[in-house]
Amino acid sequence: MKRLPTILVAAAVLFPAPPASAQTTLSLHGGLNLSVLSNEVEDSLLPTNYLRISRPQFGLSATYQLTPPDRINSLGVQLNGTYAPRGADLQGLSRGSIRLDYLELAVLADVRVPLVIDPLAIHILIGPAFGWLMSCEREQPCLDGEFRSLDYGLSFGGNLEVAVTEAFGIMAGFQYNAGLSYADAGDNASRKNRTLALRGGILIPIG
Repeated sequence: MKRLPTILVAAAVLFPAPPASAQTTLSLHGGLNLSVLSNEVEDSLLPTNYLRISRPQFGLSATYQLTPPDRINSLGVQLNGTYAPRGADLQGLSRGSIRLDYLELAVLADVRVPLVIDPLAIHILIGPAFGWLMSCEREQPCLDGEFRSLDYGLSFGGNLEVAVTEAFGIMAGFQYNAGLSYADAGDNASRKNRTLALRGGILIPIG
């Protein structure tokens, strides 16, 4: 938790107050993270199987509309802050589990594709994501410097959004995060995060 003040400052920068003329939607979302560590180095002598684990996740996002919302295939940018638990269960010579807790900040392009039924729309999301490691747990305490404090990757997914009223909506969708950096540190780093988040939430237009 020593990094919490720095992360809170980053979150304040990420979610600035929108201009009065902007079309902005807030989203409170939660769901399930299905995560695994991808071993990029095969070791035939000491094989270890990394099994997917599932843990709850939750977050807050703000979508700023860049084009008129009634335009077909309108474009926006979504700023997303999420508590993103990750890790894996291990089988093989090294048994046990690894639990990595991140605060993830993502900047996503948001392409809105309206459907035939007027209140429904599909949102396609893609962009970079950055995760700050908050804690690490396993059967034995994680060593200092065993895992990198910063993880980054490419995030992409989609949401189905329903406008229930002019002041309220709901969403359901998925977001996949493919880690581009190694999660572990050191000269023999070999593991990257892979996460599929299944989530739902409420939408609140504020602009």
